[in-house]
Amino acid sequence: MSLFHQARELPYPDFANAFLTIVDKKGRQRPFIRNDIQRKYNSLKIQAKRRGFRRFLVLKYRRGGITTEEQAQSFYKILRNNVSAFTLAHTIDDALTIFNIVNTYYSSMPEECRPLRSNSKKKVIEFPALNSRLNIGTAKAKASKRGSTLQKVHGSEVAFWPGQQHDVDSLIASLGEACSEGEIVLETTANGYNHYYRLWQEAKKNKNSEWVGIFLPWFHDTLNRLPLVGDEEEAIGATLTEEEKHLISKFGLNLTQIKWRRRKMVELPRLFQQEYPEDDETAFLITGKAYFDKTLVVEGLNKCVPATQMPGGYEQSGGMLSVWRLPRPGRQYIVGADVAAGIEGESDWSVAMVIDRHSGQHMATLTCQLKPHDFALKCVNLAKKFNHALLAFERQQDGHAAISAAEFDITYGNLYRHVEYDYKGRPIAEQKKRVGWPTNVKTRPILLDTLSNAMQNGKLDCLDQRFWEEASVFVADTHGKWKAANNEHDDHIFALGIAHCVKDYEPTRPTATIV
Repeated sequence: MSLFHQARELPYPDFANAFLTIVDKKGRQRPFIRNDIQRKYNSLKIQAKRRGFRRFLVLKYRRGGITTEEQAQSFYKILRNNVSAFTLAHTIDDALTIFNIVNTYYSSMPEECRPLRSNSKKKVIEFPALNSRLNIGTAKAKASKRGSTLQKVHGSEVAFWPGQQHDVDSLIASLGEACSEGEIVLETTANGYNHYYRLWQEAKKNKNSEWVGIFLPWFHDTLNRLPLVGDEEEAIGATLTEEEKHLISKFGLNLTQIKWRRRKMVELPRLFQQEYPEDDETAFLITGKAYFDKTLVVEGLNKCVPATQMPGGYEQSGGMLSVWRLPRPGRQYIVGADVAAGIEGESDWSVAMVIDRHSGQHMATLTCQLKPHDFALKCVNLAKKFNHALLAFERQQDGHAAISAAEFDITYGNLYRHVEYDYKGRPIAEQKKRVGWPTNVKTRPILLDTLSNAMQNGKLDCLDQRFWEEASVFVADTHGKWKAANNEHDDHIFALGIAHCVKDYEPTRPTATIV
């Protein structure tokens, strides 16, 4: 057996350690000694392959070496016969950088251990005797591989690929067809709520998805630590912030990682969470163009705690009444209600959220898929439990049916009635007050601004994780309108927003608590 055949028959880790070299950050050529995060990543891929996956979404922190690792695996693969691999970068410069990585792999191998390559001037490593090749291009050059048959595809920084969402979706679909029997890896740092976020969420939520997600946070890399010197262990332990305590509890971080994190946050005060995310949701949130303050949303998510689930027929279609705080005698409360059609299997939910009128403190949330009339009855019962709270339904579409039921069938006496104001802030006297909060082109920005200001001023004491998750994906669409990202929800946002808007409109009367 020739030295070349002996080399390519080695297991990939042994081959990489024995033959491949890279150019490090200091410009020195050295052996490719795979770091901890590269080995961990490869281990996670192998585990997923054993479960039958061949499509991988990789969400990473910056400069972890995943592109270098993927190119090493692609190069190792084309040393076999009849293999076509394809790498797509998001810019021409990045494609050239990746090509230089692979070129270094080839040129550093002993001559007797490497096959002859063609003299192509393109960014391709081709071995004619093996009928194998690795092409490296950009996402813009997508047409070059249509109709091809591929055994391996590596997409680099996919969240930054140019084009409209349907263009990128079409490109990914065509790559899937070309590599139907091979392996596809789409790796990237996050870039907000775009095509990659949608693909990632689909892989997380759909058990039948052909894609599997691999998230690589910064603390999985053992290089991201700083040794403790002198009495630093005691000093850092005594000065832990609530956020740091949460990270230690949730992810098992140690003080050497906390020290590294503090140092890096000083270097990158505004970019740390973007460059070094600690969970996948934060990664997309911090990099996206979101309406609500990203840092405050992360803080809100970290403060969420489980609620007490109350019985009472709310369980229909997966609904629930979640109570974090019980009503107190003499306190005034407001219920804001966003009404949906109540059709089982549809994505929208009817949501009612209770707040304390004076403090804005969130008390409870009702979520269900009941018909508007039945939802109105549940909302009235909820309002009665909270001292006959002021009940404000959204007066739009299905909200009209809920309002009619509450006002005329159930005859609840403490319904919010909206009054319009002129441009000077004076009530329009000739307009009759109508039941319900109207969400329209005039009031929608007011609602969102009110909610944002409450968040900024520390008046949004909400422990419901669903609200903060919706706030994290409330973004601008291509026309500049603020709305939930594709396939996401905003029901809790508008229910809580209505409650905060109407609490300043008119007083409510305290009553005895009704058990």
